[in-house]
Amino acid sequence: MTFLLCLGSVAPTFAADKKKGFDASAKHAIAVEATTGKILYEKDAHKRMYPASTTKIVTAYIALQKLNLTDQVTASKTAISIPSDSSKMGILEGETLTVEELLYALMVQSANDAANVLAEAVSGSISEFVTLMNETAQDLGMNDTNFANPHGYHDDNHYTTAYDLYLIFN
Repeated sequence: MTFLLCLGSVAPTFAADKKKGFDASAKHAIAVEATTGKILYEKDAHKRMYPASTTKIVTAYIALQKLNLTDQVTASKTAISIPSDSSKMGILEGETLTVEELLYALMVQSANDAANVLAEAVSGSISEFVTLMNETAQDLGMNDTNFANPHGYHDDNHYTTAYDLYLIFN
């Protein structure tokens, strides 16, 4: 089994060539043999880039470690206060949802408000959760990653690499 992660502004395509192997059109890519960890292909895999909503993978990872799926979580005004052009579920202040419902919203709908609600449920505040995200990243060996929020909305101090994202899956 091979793990392949491609990141870039266009959908990745691959060109097979007997002399060159294959090449990804994505700006950043890594292919790793899942059982051995052997890197089969990489393209700027250690170059820092903006992770966007792939950030939510780390948010879900931490939430699944710290919370139970049946836990009830109530949304605060702070958690649902996100930019108007942000991807959201439309959670209302005071609304109570289960962790499972929030995880579905996070991963299927890419809801930034769900990310914030989960962050507060885990750590009490979004800023404390971001600290936990960065500690988790370091623990996983994600040395070229820095998180500024739990959802991936653009921030100049929010970055990762294709290699570091591979590590969260490993």
